[in-house]
Amino acid sequence: MKTKTKVVLSFVTLFVLGFATGYMFSNAITPSINESKESGFEQTESRDQRQRGSRDTPDERQADRWRDRFSNFFDLTEAQKDPFFEHFSEYRSNIRSSMRNMRERENEQVLQHYNDLRHDLENVLNPGQLEKLETHLHPDSVKNHHSRRQRRGR
Repeated sequence: MKTKTKVVLSFVTLFVLGFATGYMFSNAITPSINESKESGFEQTESRDQRQRGSRDTPDERQADRWRDRFSNFFDLTEAQKDPFFEHFSEYRSNIRSSMRNMRERENEQVLQHYNDLRHDLENVLNPGQLEKLETHLHPDSVKNHHSRRQRRGR
């Protein structure tokens, strides 16, 4: 058998095995429609969804699905839903804000350490070397180099 034939056969075999494995895992995680009907579990449109009408954007539909999942998971009554989701939304907003603030403080610290390094190296490196230092180690240039590498596929 030729090498090229072996490569093609191994590729096809891996593809088929990957497909079969994915199919089996997806069925193991998500029961099929027939199984869910037999077990008495049918997904029906919730009353909230009917009241809100159909949503246009995927984000709104996803928010509705999460709202329904949380409502079902916690067995929320109609009176509990609005306060729960108001507090939950505020919680998520606070977390995002805290994470943004931490990233900003971290970036400030990295820049401060870089400036200290640059100041220490001014007596060691010549102007050309300092310029190379700026283009390759400055925190902003490192981010730019990293994003360029990702776009090129490295």
